[in-house]
Order: sequence, then structure tokens, then C-alpha cells
Amino acid sequence: MRDPDSILLIEDERQVVETLKGNFQDNGYHITTAPNGEEGLREFQNNSFDLVITDLKLRGMMDGLQVSRKIKKINPRIPVIVVTGYPKLLTSDEASRFGVHDFMLKPFTWAEMLKKVTDCLDTPEITTFSPQSKASDSLIVARKKATDRPASRLERREPKSRKDPYQSLSQFLSGQTRALEMLIRGEPLKEILNALILEMELCSDQISGSIHMLDSEKAQLDCIAAPHLPAPLLQDIGSVSLGGWVNPWSTAITQNKPILIEDIHKSPLWERCHASAKTCGFEASWSFPLRNSDQQAMGVLTFYNRESRPPSSTELKWILSATRLLSILMEYQNLKNTRSQTESQVERLVEQGREAVVTFNDRGVIDSFNTAAAKLFGYSDKTLIGQNIKTLVIGQNPSQNHNAFKRIDDGSEGEPGTLKAAAMGLRKDGAKLFLDLSVGELAQQTGRKFVATIVDVSKLNYAEKILNETRNKLEELNESGIASASGESNSLQKQLVQSEKWAATGKLAASLAHEFKNPLFGILNVLERAAREFSLKQGSEDLLELAIRECYRAMDLVGKMQDIHRPSSNSVEPMDLHSAITDMVTLTQARLQKRNIELVLDLGTNLPKVYGIEDQIKQVVLNLLNNAEEAISDAEGKIIVGTRALESSLKIVVKDNGHGIPEDQRQKVFEPFFSTKKDSGGMGLGLAVSYGIIKAHGGRIDVEKGIEGKGTSFVITLPKRPSRKAGRRSDNYLTATPSWN
Repeated sequence: MRDPDSILLIEDERQVVETLKGNFQDNGYHITTAPNGEEGLREFQNNSFDLVITDLKLRGMMDGLQVSRKIKKINPRIPVIVVTGYPKLLTSDEASRFGVHDFMLKPFTWAEMLKKVTDCLDTPEITTFSPQSKASDSLIVARKKATDRPASRLERREPKSRKDPYQSLSQFLSGQTRALEMLIRGEPLKEILNALILEMELCSDQISGSIHMLDSEKAQLDCIAAPHLPAPLLQDIGSVSLGGWVNPWSTAITQNKPILIEDIHKSPLWERCHASAKTCGFEASWSFPLRNSDQQAMGVLTFYNRESRPPSSTELKWILSATRLLSILMEYQNLKNTRSQTESQVERLVEQGREAVVTFNDRGVIDSFNTAAAKLFGYSDKTLIGQNIKTLVIGQNPSQNHNAFKRIDDGSEGEPGTLKAAAMGLRKDGAKLFLDLSVGELAQQTGRKFVATIVDVSKLNYAEKILNETRNKLEELNESGIASASGESNSLQKQLVQSEKWAATGKLAASLAHEFKNPLFGILNVLERAAREFSLKQGSEDLLELAIRECYRAMDLVGKMQDIHRPSSNSVEPMDLHSAITDMVTLTQARLQKRNIELVLDLGTNLPKVYGIEDQIKQVVLNLLNNAEEAISDAEGKIIVGTRALESSLKIVVKDNGHGIPEDQRQKVFEPFFSTKKDSGGMGLGLAVSYGIIKAHGGRIDVEKGIEGKGTSFVITLPKRPSRKAGRRSDNYLTATPSWN
């Protein structure tokens, strides 16, 4: 059996290489490719070939003619075919001088290429004329006259007979398959479209193709695929404005129908491009709109023919099939881009969120996390990647370690594949955290992936600890039988009930803030998408923008509510006192306005930053604002919040004109469970915790008379330099109070 003919193809356009390589292999040829002349020569020297096909213009140091000359020096009997889209650049004398056997003019059909290759390989012996030969003006002289080629073919391509309809459809189906294979491999859309254009050019004689796509603003058509369109025309039609000069591409878009022009030079749509079309030899153009699933035009497929004629019925069949395929490919790319943008937006929202979010696989290995998670567990950027989630989230005691995640698969809490549980957290420095854990499984095609939302509830746990200590103290008093303790027992019992209510309220507030955030995210995404994609009247657009702004405001309020119940980060950093104060004022302002209480901010200018734990300072300010509000009973209440910078410290003053605190009780207000608001159910812990926080920051808090001698004034003094005590655990704050034993 005869060995297959071996062909060396030297071509730098990937789509051309893939198309020709596939067709040659389908027809039983052995094909070797090289992207430039230098590599082509190396292949020729190291292997045996029966034929060389090279493009005229190549990347690198050599063009196709120089490659032909060097190949002829190595083996003068090997035929060389030069492929070019610029016939005027190649004369017969020049081609003969470089040893060219034959040429192909772009664009060409596969049938033309196959015939050319068959003729070359079937010629028994080939010789080339030297430039001085007078016998003929042809490029090639073979022993058989049937192989003679007149030199005039370099100037003008002879008319070809029409392509067999069955062969055209077969060629298109083959190209369609290759395009889908490229899509599956994830290759760029531009390369897929170029490859498909090349396949379609092989389906019909003397045509070149291009694809234009609307830009994001739908104001301009940009050419994204035109592998064989000559440079003069491509320069004219690379970008076409929809509102500019009249042309076949924008007309096909605006009218959303095919524009078939049989004579370019007589059509007003081609008026501005007559010269470039004539230079390239095009006589007719066929433009077809590419529509999305809503039948809205999003691009144009255009073929340029060197014959003045309309498309045949067979050509129309595969062209219309091609428009449907191209529409699917382009809409798929648009959906892919939209999905990518949505995912980026979600990632940005998660990254900027206040809650810790961690994703991990079915082995528990962490593959992503946001800044809040890194801060919560005390890790720097990227160092959490590769850690196991079970090193961060553990059971509530050693015997329960890692048991929390065992319930994800069986769905013992919530829906199957989800988990909501309380757990312990372990920071990098060894400190333990009390966590509210919510884990869900992400739907994906391969493998399993989970996302965990983690809320630190250590402060709430601390409140429960206080309750337990109080309960134990009551039990001890009851067992001792000391009659004198009866009054204290009743008081402690009331305080216990109120403490339990306070703890439950704190948990409920944190939980509601957490749950409200998810639907707010969803509403915000829908509104922002509507703003981008829908065209509304001016009044409706204003309402939509207002709704978006209100969503952001609601999210900010929810975040601030969570901050109140989120435990301290224990991280001492420079902080802006004014920002902390205004955040807490925002939370209380609506309630104060409802009670007609005037709130005045008297903030100092050029206040330097102070070193502290921001969420703890916010807690102190909020406690003092709440106390001031509760101390005001009449309708003409007033609260003043002021700041001042001293030489080595900063002062915060919160004063009101309420009922005030008797002088004999001012020294007791910082004791735990002491309260002047017995009737309102006050616990007596707010000022005690505030005292401990300020003292831990190296400062002090004093009680004075309020506005115009009425009410109460709390004066906080904080040092400008950080205190070494400021980073200690919040559950020690009460031990800093003067009367705590």
C-alpha cells in the first residue's frame, strides 16, 4: 500500500492552519505545520516532504518567496505553492526567480486547494524557468502541457464553476463541528468566529466574510472577525457608527433584515467604500443581522463576493444556518460576560461585607475567604488558603470537636445540605470565640463546595456568663438560709429576669440584622440590574435611584446594628472619634426625633486620631446616649455630644437636661447592677461595662452636672497614645470597676 503524501504547511494564521490541517488529514494526507519560515526550513531539513505550501506574508525574517528559494536549494525537485491575498505583489518573473511552482489566491475553497495539491503531486517531474527564459511567460513548465499555468493568473483570478451544493453543506457542517469543539475547549470567541468564517469561505467561490458586533452602548459596530478581508477595506469598515454615514452593516442592524447588494459600485450604501471595494475586487455584498433570543439585532454577518450576483438558494441555506449558530455563540458569550460581572459583583459585596465568609471543599480545605474572616481569626491575607476549616471552627467543648460539620450531609438542622449551629472558634493566637455558624452547599457540576457565614457572638455569650454567675449566687444565698439576704435575693432575681430579657433581645437583634442582610442584597441586585438593563421614564428612573440609595442606607443601618452585638476585635488601631460618634448618633437619631428630643453635636475641629478599639468606643457612646434619652421625661429634652482636643488627651462629653443623678449616688453608677432606672427595668450593667472599657484604654470617665445645672454630664478622657491594656479580652472589663469583687 502506498504511503500517504507528506505536506509541509507554513502559515502563521491559526484558523487557516486548523482548517487546512483537518481537511488534509480527512483526505488521507500527512500534514506538518510551521508558524514561520525559519521553523519551516528546520522541518524541511529534518524530514521528508512531497509538497510545501507557504503563505506569502509570514511573521519572522523570511517571507514565502525567500522560503521557496531556500527549499529549492536544498531539493529543487520539491514543488512549492505560495498562498497570497495580494496578487499584485507577485509578478511572474519574481515568482520564477524564487522557484515557485504554483500559487493560490485568497480566499479559496477546499476543492480548489485539493485540486491544486493533486495536480502538483501528480506531475512526474517539475522544472522552473530562470528569469532569462524566453520560451514562455508562465510560472511553471511541466512535461505535461496540461499543467501549464499562464502568468496572467497572478493578476486576475479566472472565474470558477459553482461549487457543488452537497459539498458546500458538507463543508459548512464540518466547520460548524469544529467551531463547537473550540467552544467546548473554552477558546476565545474571536478565534472561534474567525475559524467559522474560514470554514464558510470554503463553502462558496470567491467570497470573503466578516462579523461586526454592537458595542456595549449599542452605538457602534466593531469588526471582530475578518480573517481574509483585505486591509484597505478592513481599514474602512473596522468600526461603523450607527448614527453616521449610511452603509450596509448599520442598515442591516437598524432595519433588522438582510441587505443584499448585487452591484457594490452602484449602491448608495457603499458610496464611502467604493474605492477600497474596487481595490479588493469585490462586486457584491450580502449582510445578515445576527439576532438574540428576543429577535433583537446584536451583530452583522457579511460576505463580499468578487462576482456581481445574489446568493444562490444553497448559499442562503448555509448562510442562514450560520447566522443562527453565530447568534447562539454571541449570546452565549454575552451571558458568560454577564455571569462573570455578576460573580465579580457578588465577590465584591462579600469581600466588603461585615460578616466572615469562608468557602471550602468536601475535605474542609479553605479556598477563599473575605477580609472579615481573616480579621476575625487573626490571619493575614492569603494565609488562610489551604487551612482546614476544622482548625478554625471547633465544637463547643473538646468532646464535640468537629462534630458540627457531620450534620451537613444528613441535614439534621434546616434543609438537607445545610447547617445552622453554635460552635467555638479558634483564632491564630489561640484565643477562643463563640460563633453562630451557617453553612450551605454551592451547586456545581464537579466536586462539592461549601460556603460558611460566621458571626462572632462572644459578647452575647459573655452576657450569658454573667447570668449564670448571678444564678449561682442566688442558689448559694438560698441554701445558706440567711434571712438578711432575702431582700438582696429578690433584687437579684429581678435583675436576673431583666438580664435574660436583655440577652434574648441582643440575640434577636443580631439574628434579625443577619437575616435582613440577605434579602437586602437580593433586592439591591435586582434594582441595580433593572437600572442597567431597562430604559425608564425620567420620573421612574429617579424613583429607582432613590430605591437603590435607600437599600444602601438600610444595609448600612443593619451593619451598624450588627456592630453593636459583634464582639471586640481586640485590635488597637488609630480611629476617628467623630466617625464613631456619628455612627451611633445615626442609630438613635430617629428615636430621639420621635420624642422631640433635640440632639446637638459640638465636635471639635482638627481632632487627631486616637488609638483604640473602635467597636468598644462605639459601645460606650451608645450606652451614654441611651442613658441620656432615658433620663429625659419632658418634651423639651436636649442632649449635647461634644469633643475637644487637649495637649495629651481627647475628651468626649455627653450631657443632657434630664432628671439627673443625686450626688450621693454618683460614685455608685459604675458598680455592676446598680441602676437609677428601676421602674424602666434598667440592668445596671451599661455604665459598669463602659467604665471597664475606658479604663482598659488608659482613660477615665467622670460624672458631672448636665446642661445649665440640670441633668447629667459624662466626661470621657482618652490618651492620645495607645494603652497596653486596651487589647485585653472584653470579659475582663467588669473586673476593672471600682467595686467589683
